[in-house]
Amino acid sequence: MSAFRIIKGTPKTKEKEQEKKRATYFWSSDEVCKWLKNHAPEYHGLYSEKFTENDISGRCLLNLNDWKLNAIGVKDNAHREDLMRHILRLKLKTELSELSTLDKALANNPDFKNS
Repeated sequence: MSAFRIIKGTPKTKEKEQEKKRATYFWSSDEVCKWLKNHAPEYHGLYSEKFTENDISGRCLLNLNDWKLNAIGVKDNAHREDLMRHILRLKLKTELSELSTLDKALANNPDFKNS
């Protein structure tokens, strides 16, 4: 056996995996800005500072609406509509992930019976 062995999951890889698995509700405002950069890059430069100033966490992000976006400084109606589409996609993805996790937990629970 070689003195060197391949180690699965380097620290950076593990960090990325944990980041992907981290529930949106627990994101910091920095993580929200990172999401904005990756999913709505056209708005990152315009609004990431406003998201940070208003301490928009993952939980806040998922609860934003048109009125709240306007209140934090997203004044352009078309920008608010587009941002809301991105946020609603994230919300659906988050809810599907939660349902999948719950479904797996119930499937592995011997006390749970399908009726």
